[in-house]
Amino acid sequence: QDRHELLRSWKQITLLTGDRVLMEIGRTIVVLIAVALPMVPRTDDVARATLLLDGPKARVRDVYIPGGASYTLHANAAKGAVWVVSGPLEMRDNMGFRSLLPGGTGTLPAGAVRELRNTGKGVVTLVVIDVKSATQELTVQTCDLTAGQALEEASEANDTLIVAVTLVRLEDVWNLAEEDKWVPSRPVEISIPSGSAQWVLEGTHHFRNLLGHSVRFVTVEW
Repeated sequence: QDRHELLRSWKQITLLTGDRVLMEIGRTIVVLIAVALPMVPRTDDVARATLLLDGPKARVRDVYIPGGASYTLHANAAKGAVWVVSGPLEMRDNMGFRSLLPGGTGTLPAGAVRELRNTGKGVVTLVVIDVKSATQELTVQTCDLTAGQALEEASEANDTLIVAVTLVRLEDVWNLAEEDKWVPSRPVEISIPSGSAQWVLEGTHHFRNLLGHSVRFVTVEW
């Protein structure tokens, strides 16, 4: 009987020891995971690019840059790139970092590389236009329209890309006649969310802001 009691006691000690070992192993795994998680970047903390448009003239992509994140812009297209920012960013060039304001835009030659960083807390959208072909130098212009304000001859003759810095809702009327006459088309509404882009086909276009507040957009004319 003493032997049986001793064996029973030994089994209980062994089971308790095994449970403690398993508990310690579990605790160790939890600690290791907790230490490793901060080393793995969260997907919402990393800049990510999305293709918006792709055609013979250009490939357009938007890049979401969260607060505290950086993004390296490569101008890989044959004719370089045009960039537009929807919010404040910092760009590093040969002179160091410089601040970019909402609606800031610029061009980069083919092969150029620039680092951008978001030092704020909110997400900023960077629109990158990779220029595949162009027969002349592109015309890049930032436009601000108050509520109801019109912009005549926003596009002279060539294909034009509109990049929305803010939400844009425009009435578009274009000329149906020759250049020396004005025969207006039926109005068409153009609605572009902030950080997106849309093509306007060649022709002379008149735009009018349909929103009850000011809007900002950038036109890139081929």
